[in-house]
Amino acid sequence: MFRKIHTLLTAAVFFGLSIASAGNGGNSAHTDQPGDPVRALNEDLTVRIPGDYPTLQQAIDELSGSLLPAQGTKIILKIEAGHRPSSGLVVEGGDFGHFWIRSEDEEVVVAEDFEGEFLRGTYARLPVLDALIDMDGRGGDGVHARESSSARIAEGAGIRNAGENGVFGWVSSIYMERSIVTGSGVDNLRISTSHVHARFSDLSGATRNNVRASYGSSVRSTFCDLSDAGSRGVYAVRSRIIAEASDITNAGQYAVFSNRGSTVHLTYNHGPTDLSNAGIRGIFATNASTVEGQEVIIHNAGQEGVRAQQHSNVSIREADIRGCDRAIVSTGGSRVEILNGTAKDSTGDYDLVAENGGILIATGTETTRGSPALADTNVEAFNVHTATGIIYD
Repeated sequence: MFRKIHTLLTAAVFFGLSIASAGNGGNSAHTDQPGDPVRALNEDLTVRIPGDYPTLQQAIDELSGSLLPAQGTKIILKIEAGHRPSSGLVVEGGDFGHFWIRSEDEEVVVAEDFEGEFLRGTYARLPVLDALIDMDGRGGDGVHARESSSARIAEGAGIRNAGENGVFGWVSSIYMERSIVTGSGVDNLRISTSHVHARFSDLSGATRNNVRASYGSSVRSTFCDLSDAGSRGVYAVRSRIIAEASDITNAGQYAVFSNRGSTVHLTYNHGPTDLSNAGIRGIFATNASTVEGQEVIIHNAGQEGVRAQQHSNVSIREADIRGCDRAIVSTGGSRVEILNGTAKDSTGDYDLVAENGGILIATGTETTRGSPALADTNVEAFNVHTATGIIYD
């Protein structure tokens, strides 16, 4: 009891908080009596899990109704060394942004019987996640924000190995910078009708998609590690993703997939964006979608380096495309523009292909045998419209 009283009184200045011992196996809870007034909190307060409260949920349930923190004041829920939580935290209908989840260990591994999300909020501002949580393939989503909620993941903090999605957002906003969300059982970042800021973050190694945005969402994932996705590094459906200067290598299927009117922005004046070693395609734009960028690297895609189809548009300047089955394919009324780039050393029949009314502009672009060479294309002449399509040199 002395340790608990000392911790509370030295960590915070507040008025009249009652401290009730409920000792059971070393755990205690601090409770107010019904009808007690809310107390002011003027300095940061740290409580320990499970030393002061057995679970994160019990701590936030009891403290959120009894303390009124001054602006900028934190209530820190610190997970003690060696503790493995068996449950997460759910908040609803309020502002819980003054709660910060931290840990004594560099990484917290959840218990073997863990179920559900680690942090979930509905119509709420979620507590700040300032710890690195390894879900070890268990449970559902790591951070789940829905219905006009907002979430924040601090620098160096995040979710590893979520059973489902590392971070999920539905009609919500999520902020993370230099954060870690890796190895998720479905997608590392999956959002719908939401906005995400995720610069300089590690979002690599998802079982399916590293970043998936749908239904009018926007993601800023610049300078990120988006490598080693089981399916797609970046997947946009009716959405916009900015992935400038990111590592999007070693995708199981597609490095960048832009679908149903989406736009994906790659590098502009920030250094190269690498889309190499995709199992199928480096860039795939379909259903009236767009991909644009500069200094894009696409090496050794299993099929095409770039494919635009169904009235889509790809514009990449100073790109380096090599060692794919075919470097670039424009088909179905689409338009691909590669200026002052390289599209060469294809392992299949051609470097450049325009078909089914496709348009391909390759001004100043080096193919295997020229700049460009007609023999490296499927057309009989440059700059001539045919039923097949047209390639401009």
